[in-house]
Amino acid sequence: MKILVFSPHHDDETIGCGGSICLHTSKGDEVAVAFIFAGWSAVPDVTNKKEAALIIQNEAREACEDLGVSNIIELFFGDRACYPSEDATGSLVKVLRDIGPEIVYIPHPNDGDREHRFVSEISIEALWMSSSDYFPDLGKKIDAVRVVLGYEVWKPLQSYQYFKDISDVISIKKSALEKYKSQLKVKDWVRASLGLNAYRGVIAGNCSYAEVFQVIKIDKLP
Repeated sequence: MKILVFSPHHDDETIGCGGSICLHTSKGDEVAVAFIFAGWSAVPDVTNKKEAALIIQNEAREACEDLGVSNIIELFFGDRACYPSEDATGSLVKVLRDIGPEIVYIPHPNDGDREHRFVSEISIEALWMSSSDYFPDLGKKIDAVRVVLGYEVWKPLQSYQYFKDISDVISIKKSALEKYKSQLKVKDWVRASLGLNAYRGVIAGNCSYAEVFQVIKIDKLP
């Protein structure tokens, strides 16, 4: 099975659905992670944008390696300069057509960061365009994606329709989070993310740790 994760920033993939990614890769699913923004603004103590971006991109590669992901796509959108456009949507359409996923993870539409909401919006637009006749220069149209799940990062979901028990892989998710040393200088994302997963486990899954999702589209859940 082919899985695609659209991650606005380098660490959102691990915070929002790192456990689920690990569950996919552990059973042989092919997971690709597409990072939307270049990432220089995430390392404010490095003034050279190219150097700052390389720091966070290298951390992401190490985190994805922990999660079992080898297919990493960098789209290099300009940080803090996002607005819907044909070019932006087309970039995601091309990724979708190149990968041909059955399941796609995106930030939930009301997440608490403007760039997350932007990525959610253009992802939903690109999803239907990728299976249409639009943008013929960006590859052949694909079959409609079966499942689209919205993950939580900055703003926990008020309601959700699906959860995954990630108790067996929580140590791997923790290890992946710890690879983001530049981000842990700013906020303790390990404690925040695993704390939320523990809460979700108790409330949603009757288990130790869980990730929950808004079901944006569903034909059949895995």
